[in-house]
Amino acid sequence: MNDQSLMENLPFGLILMSEIFEECNEHACLLLACSCEDIIGRSLLDFSPQTQPDGSDSADAVQQHIDAAVTGQPQIFQWQIRRQDEILIDVEISMNAIERTGRTVVLVSLRDISERKRIKEELQERNVFIETVMDNLPVGLAVWTWDKGKVLYLNQSGTEIIGWPKEVITSVEEFYAHCVPDPELSKELLARMDADWASGDLKKMTWEFPIVRASGEVADVVNFDIPMFEKNLVISVFLDITERKRAENELSKLNQELETRVIERTRELELANKEMEAFTYSVSHDLRAPLRAIDGFSAALLEDYADKLDEEGKTYLRYLQDGSRDMNDLIDGL
Repeated sequence: MNDQSLMENLPFGLILMSEIFEECNEHACLLLACSCEDIIGRSLLDFSPQTQPDGSDSADAVQQHIDAAVTGQPQIFQWQIRRQDEILIDVEISMNAIERTGRTVVLVSLRDISERKRIKEELQERNVFIETVMDNLPVGLAVWTWDKGKVLYLNQSGTEIIGWPKEVITSVEEFYAHCVPDPELSKELLARMDADWASGDLKKMTWEFPIVRASGEVADVVNFDIPMFEKNLVISVFLDITERKRAENELSKLNQELETRVIERTRELELANKEMEAFTYSVSHDLRAPLRAIDGFSAALLEDYADKLDEEGKTYLRYLQDGSRDMNDLIDGL
């Protein structure tokens, strides 16, 4: 197979050049949207816009690559080409110097990377979107490796909740070293977490504990871990519950105070009831004797002096008897 046949069977554009293009294959024609005759005798600059997407001057940039390739330095770079039909496409170009018929020429290969670049840009845009969403979530979010505990991602809310810069919290070990500086508490937390992890129960992978921020401020957080063992990853979602804990403590304190007041009021009421019972007993005891006397003397008058009393006097005595009896019934009711 001769050189021309080999060139035609390659799955990418291939051009042989010195100062100008001398030979090309069919793939190069397809990339540049023109015939081989339109390519031969021209240069890469003829198929390039005046400036590249990065702002560099096409003429200066292409000459630097050609000069480097001629001196034996292989070149691989991305380039924007203007095809014969004026459409701009992105290509990856490689340049290598070769010897041919006693002279040095440059072998140029061209691969269309427009689709690859489009997909890459879409992925970058999507990643920016996802990162923007995650950074603005009202919860902390961290992704770390299960085997080594290396922190791969920490969102902005997570940084604010923890109170330490991302550059410091690079691993789970660094998190405990800075956020849980008390060795006893750190040891206790790790032991509890290890036990819960070993259980395999996702419901147990939730923990509340205090942390110390770089400012020295103490905050309470609750952490939920989501394991992805098949990917060697763990996702941690955590919340600042400092205000909630403070409110719970205040509510507990208020409930305690209320309970104490209820106990005190109950004791005071019991004491008042006892005093009332004592008073009632005293009153009933002190009043019964006079009432019995009134009732008895009234009965005696009616019995012994009935012939000396007119009907009105008798009626008054009966009123006294009825009144004393009513009063006695009232005392019994106390």
